[in-house]
Amino acid sequence: MISSMPSSFANTQHHKTSPSKQTYNTPKAITRNDKPSIVTDSQISIYNAHKDKNNYVIALYTDQPGKALITYDSPTCQANSYGSTSINPKNKSEIEFTSTEDPLCKINFKKTNNNELKIIKETAACTAWHGDFCTFSSISLLTRIYPQ
Repeated sequence: MISSMPSSFANTQHHKTSPSKQTYNTPKAITRNDKPSIVTDSQISIYNAHKDKNNYVIALYTDQPGKALITYDSPTCQANSYGSTSINPKNKSEIEFTSTEDPLCKINFKKTNNNELKIIKETAACTAWHGDFCTFSSISLLTRIYPQ
């Protein structure tokens, strides 16, 4: 029903007129940028740590909220979790990971000046996917391996 449309749409005609005779407002054309976005090295960081035969790998965005992957591999346990991260607005070097499988599983990290990631704390709910013997608290620092 035309009477319920905004007046700018009601006067719009569907045939081409010359610009000098145009008496209505034409919406501006929306242009798309079909160029693919380029991912730079600094957007995602990968950290790892080895302690005895235990391997930890964490891939995340350290400068912005985003998705993250955490893996733990040892002779007695294999645990993988994915989720999202958020940056502490009061301290940009602190990152909180929240597991997709269990939103109560949270791991807090702190970026150091030496391209390392320190695990500050881990909630008890994380033991549901990694068990007591796979705790991330047992490792002190993870070294950034990408980008170098």
